[in-house]
Amino acid sequence: MFPFSSNEAPKYYRVDAPYLPNALATSAYGSIVESPPHSMPYRPVFWAPVDETLDEGLDNVVMPEDLHVALNSRIWHGQDYSGADVKIAIFDVEWQGADWPNGEMGAVTTHDCFAHPSCEIPIDTAHPRFGFERGVHGIACTEIIHDLAPGAELHLVRVLGITSLENAVDWAIREEIDYISMSLSFFNESFYDGTGPINDLMDKLRDHDVVMVTSAGNYARGHHRTTFEDADRDGQHDFDDVRGLPIYFTKGRRNVQIVWNDFQQCGWNDVNAYLWNRSGDLIGKSLRQQTPYADSCHPSESIVVDIETEGWTFLTLENIGYGTPQIDIMARGGYVYNTQRAGSIVDPGMHPSVLTVGAVRVDNYLFNDVESFSSAGPDIAVQDGVLVQKPEVLGPNGIDTISYGSKGFFGTSASTPATVGALALYKEAHPELTNYQTTQKLIEHSIEVTEYQSVNSTYGKIRLPNPSNRHDTSCSGSFTLLFGICIWRFCKAPLLRMGYNRTHPLKHEG
Repeated sequence: MFPFSSNEAPKYYRVDAPYLPNALATSAYGSIVESPPHSMPYRPVFWAPVDETLDEGLDNVVMPEDLHVALNSRIWHGQDYSGADVKIAIFDVEWQGADWPNGEMGAVTTHDCFAHPSCEIPIDTAHPRFGFERGVHGIACTEIIHDLAPGAELHLVRVLGITSLENAVDWAIREEIDYISMSLSFFNESFYDGTGPINDLMDKLRDHDVVMVTSAGNYARGHHRTTFEDADRDGQHDFDDVRGLPIYFTKGRRNVQIVWNDFQQCGWNDVNAYLWNRSGDLIGKSLRQQTPYADSCHPSESIVVDIETEGWTFLTLENIGYGTPQIDIMARGGYVYNTQRAGSIVDPGMHPSVLTVGAVRVDNYLFNDVESFSSAGPDIAVQDGVLVQKPEVLGPNGIDTISYGSKGFFGTSASTPATVGALALYKEAHPELTNYQTTQKLIEHSIEVTEYQSVNSTYGKIRLPNPSNRHDTSCSGSFTLLFGICIWRFCKAPLLRMGYNRTHPLKHEG
C-alpha cells in the first residue's frame, strides 16, 4: 500500500503503448508504468477520485422511505417492477467489503479492470494496492441501486483511472450492459469541453447503446475559470485580489487542479502555480515544464498541500509562455471566493451522450432547490453544433444506506445511482425501447426546477411517472406488450443503428 491519500497523485506515467509487459496496468490503448520511458511519449497519471462524500446532513437523520417517496418507486414495486432483465455496472474506486456478504447489495459479481484488461479477475478487497481504495463509496452506490431495482443484474467494476476505464468500457460493450453508474471525476484529461480520450470512450458506449450515467460533481463552491491577463507585465496573472485567488481550506491534505486550453497545441503556454498562506509563506507549488518538444508535455498543474491550520490561502499563476490561455481552477475540498458554479463539471460529464446528474436533498425532494455544492456546466456548451446544457437532470441525495448510516450519503455520488435505479424500473416496463430512448423518456417525465434552470438544467428532478397497470389482462394490453417485446428482440440491431440522433444521443428521432 502506498502512503498517500486519495487527493495525492502518485508519480506514475501513461504511455500510449497497448499491453505493455510488466506495466502497472494496461489496456488495448495504453499502459501505466512506474518510470518514464525513454523511447516513447508519456504523460503523468491522474487517478479518478470518487466525488467526495459530503457531511451536509450530519444534523439531519433521514428515513429510508424518503428515497422511494422522492422517486415514486413504491407504486412500481407494487406493480411487481424490480428492474428484472436490466444489466447495470457500477464503476468505482472504493470497494472495501465487495466480497463480503451484504444483503443490502443482493447478488453481485465483481470485475477488476485495473488488474487485467479482460476485467474477469474478481476484486480482492482484502489486499488493496493503493490506500485511496479503502472506503465503501462503491458499496453505498450499489446499495441505492439494489434498493430501487432489486431485480436488476449488478456488476461491481474496479476503475482507478483512464487505463482501467478503457478496459471497463470494452468489457461493458462485450457484456451488453444497459446502464453504467459512475460517481467518479476525471481531472486534467481535457479542458472539460466534451473532447479528449475520456470522451472518445463515451462515443464508443453511445454507439453500442450503453448509457453512461455520471455525477455532475460536488465542485460548484471550489471552481474558478479565467483568461490569463498580465496588464503590469510581471509574468503573473492579475487576479482581483493582489495576493492571488482566495481559497479557503479546512485542515487535511488538499488539492488544487489547474488546466488550460492547450490540449491541441501543448507547449505554447507554460503555466506555473503557487499557493501561499495569509502570512505570505509559500506552502505548495507545481512547476511542471510544458514545452512543445517535451515527451511529457501536458497543459496542467496540480498542487498537493497539507493544510495544518484552517483558513484562507492564495493561488498565484505565472505564464512563461506566449499566449493568453483560458485557465480552469478546481480547488477540491476548498471554497473559492466568488466561486463560479458554471463550468464546474469535469470529465466525462460534459459529453453530450452522457446523462449527468446533479443533486437535491431527498427529504422534501419535490420542493427543494439544487444543493449549493452541485456542479453545473458552462453557460453555453456546443457539441457538434448542438446546444448542450448540463446536468440534464437532478436526483436525490442525503440517502440512508448501511454503508454510510443514517447521517446520509450526500453528494452527486448518491444522486447518480438513485437515477440509475429509477431507469432500471422504467426500462423493465419498456423493453421495446433502446436504452437511450428509455433514458430520454424518463428525462421528459422529470419535474421542472425553475431556479436551477438559470444555471443550465434542461429538465429538472428525476421522478418516475405512475406505471400503467401491469396486471391488465385485456387482449389489447397483452397484445401490445407482446408485440413490443417481439419487435425489440428481433429488430434490436436495426433499432440501435437508426433509433437515435448521433449528434445528441439523448435526443431521439421520430
